[in-house]
Amino acid sequence: MTERKFSHTFEEWETIDAVPLPPGWVNVYETDGKKFWTPCPALLRQEHRSTWRCYTDASSTETRHTPPYDVRIVAADFDGATLEPIDDVGNYVGTVHETELDGLA
Repeated sequence: MTERKFSHTFEEWETIDAVPLPPGWVNVYETDGKKFWTPCPALLRQEHRSTWRCYTDASSTETRHTPPYDVRIVAADFDGATLEPIDDVGNYVGTVHETELDGLA
């Protein structure tokens, strides 16, 4: 029998609102030591609906949260034609106004 060991946690955040940002806000990324940026279209307001605990034996358990939910604000990026939270992107550095880009180079 395989021993069940904790592997990782996955938090489910549901987007409940999107607030468009005016032109000039950008998401900054870094790849191979070089920074680049793309326009940041919006901020997403999200509620923490559940938490999954995953184990090495491919099983998992879910804890469903109840209102009032924890809320967070996270920058968005486009994934094709959809707004997606930026925090899932591994090379994301931050979101700044383009007037602050000189300090990031």
